[in-house]
Amino acid sequence: MNALEILLSKRMIVKDLDKETYYKVRDEIGNYKEFITEKLGYQLTVNQSLVKLDKVPAKAESFMGIKEFSEVSDYIFFCFILMFLENMEKEDRFVLSGLIEFIQTEWGSEAVDWTVYKTRRSLVRALKYAVYENLILIRDGDEDSFTWSQDSDVLYVNTGLSRYFMRNFNTDVLKCKSADDIAKSEWIDVDENRGAFRRHKIYRQLIMSMGMYRDADNDDDFLYVRNYRNLIRKDIEDAGIDGDLQVYKNSVYLVLDETSELGRAFPENNAMSDIVLLFANDIREALSKDKLKVDINENVIMSQDELSIVLINLKKKYDKGFPKKYREIGFSDFIDEVKEYMIYHGIIEEIGGGVYVRPVLGKIAGGYPEDF
Repeated sequence: MNALEILLSKRMIVKDLDKETYYKVRDEIGNYKEFITEKLGYQLTVNQSLVKLDKVPAKAESFMGIKEFSEVSDYIFFCFILMFLENMEKEDRFVLSGLIEFIQTEWGSEAVDWTVYKTRRSLVRALKYAVYENLILIRDGDEDSFTWSQDSDVLYVNTGLSRYFMRNFNTDVLKCKSADDIAKSEWIDVDENRGAFRRHKIYRQLIMSMGMYRDADNDDDFLYVRNYRNLIRKDIEDAGIDGDLQVYKNSVYLVLDETSELGRAFPENNAMSDIVLLFANDIREALSKDKLKVDINENVIMSQDELSIVLINLKKKYDKGFPKKYREIGFSDFIDEVKEYMIYHGIIEEIGGGVYVRPVLGKIAGGYPEDF
């Protein structure tokens, strides 16, 4: 695993937590600096404590959220935690009740009702994630106890890493009204048709996303990829990324080798990933029999009912090969879980009440042996 793969697959490499990896990345990163700055346009932080690459995507996608969070309030409380830690030094200690008092003060005119279980649970999820990311450490107590009683307290220590968690923005993010506004804030006063802007956007899309799909807004991007595909392939190879750039009429993919360690990729080694491979195989079969059609951009467009029928038939046909959880789960829950997984990975997208199955599904398929 080279330094670039490590940086792309981890939020940051902290010296105190992994000295060997820290020194490896610090010593090797010079070999990839041109690719990072010129091709991806990313900011690299290297200091005595850590190495961090600000991995800004070409566009926001569903899988880029924090999977541990389930409510908008989780993100709000997490931001309050970052604000609270901002004025603290490394190794400073604080108690949960002090954080709660800070949130209450900063919240504004409306008081936070900590008697509500859902509210306390949301704060606990944010705290757990802060611990998971090593922004804070628990010294005494258990935050789960706060879920059940608002009088519970926990002692934490600040690691000092919170100051590096958020990237620096070029504008006041409070003026942004959407994820697109935040993305565009990086390119204030820059012509979107200029080379650097387009180059950074395309390389980020290839590295960070399942695929790049043609639509009415990105014809020029596809023309760039077609004209410079050989250069892009060479850049990827020179960066030590084990993969193949595959360019089609309406889609482009960076297909990683099995040896690649460029973070999370599909298919994964889990049952749900296997189910999606079976789904891909059934979609291919339906297309070959003209039971489904593709649009001009090679998306398979289905109604919600059609998708449900395909997934129900899939479960009936293959569930003997599923793990116990998916054998025993009801059809409704099965449909919901598979849809959620495919939406999360960008394999399908719900648009206008219908479902668009993305062209990437044509690149993957799987099946069980006849005697499964």
